[in-house]
Order: sequence, then C-alpha cells, then structure tokens
Amino acid sequence: MALEAEVGRRLPERSVLEALGRAAHWRGWWHRLGPLSGSDPKLRDPLPRYVVTTLAYGCNLGLAQTAWHVRGA
Repeated sequence: MALEAEVGRRLPERSVLEALGRAAHWRGWWHRLGPLSGSDPKLRDPLPRYVVTTLAYGCNLGLAQTAWHVRGA
C-alpha cells in the first residue's frame, strides 16, 4: 500500500488528450498536418485542434462523442 501511495503521489493522473498534446509538442508531428496545397493553415492556434482531431480519428469517435469527451479540456 505504501508503494501505491508513493507512486500516486509522484505520478499525477494524465488524460489521453494531455498525452497526445505533449507528444505533439515534443515531436512536432502536428507540423505535417494541414492543407494539401502546402499553404499555412488559417487557424490561429492549430496545435490543439490537430490534437483533438487526432484523438477523434484515432478512437473512431464521431463529432458529438468527441465534443462530449473533450469538455473542459
């Protein structure tokens, strides 16, 4: 029980969305996404939108399900 308590104290709970966001930031894979024409995306801050889109496609979620899962994130 002491080990579980110590692990819980040192490793805070993370969500899948947060893990995707960190991976996108560290690795920069989100720069490869965007319009096929090669022009810059017209989004103000494309990183969060690309991460949410990746979550939705990766989990095979629909629009309503994605909106429900990312509430408040």
